[in-house]
Amino acid sequence: MGLNNLTEQHIRQMLNLDEDKGNSKSNNIKKAQFCPLKPADTSGDKEDLSFLKNIDVEIEVQLGDTELTLGEILELKEESIIPLNKMAGDTVDIYLNKHWLASGEVVVINEEYGVRINSFKRDRDLPEN
Repeated sequence: MGLNNLTEQHIRQMLNLDEDKGNSKSNNIKKAQFCPLKPADTSGDKEDLSFLKNIDVEIEVQLGDTELTLGEILELKEESIIPLNKMAGDTVDIYLNKHWLASGEVVVINEEYGVRINSFKRDRDLPEN
């Protein structure tokens, strides 16, 4: 019998759900029951996570983005300016291994750029990477 020829009656027989034949196996099907979960006791010693301290991760700061045509890209030369979709002073997005981590603001410290973290909460809905 092919799969296209299966009737509801055939499926019930295969699953032992055929009540017409008084099949006792249909009584063996029960809903699973689980014990209620209890909160874990976190008052004890904390796990030692010091081994994580030496793992390198990649941090990226996205100042903004834009779309250019291939023709516009081919016209770029030294000293060309690419406009971005953010204004100076807007918050920037901070990514940890390509995943959004926080928002912040660009700062200058001893003539080098840095980022001050403002929030670990998203201000807007962005797709997760």
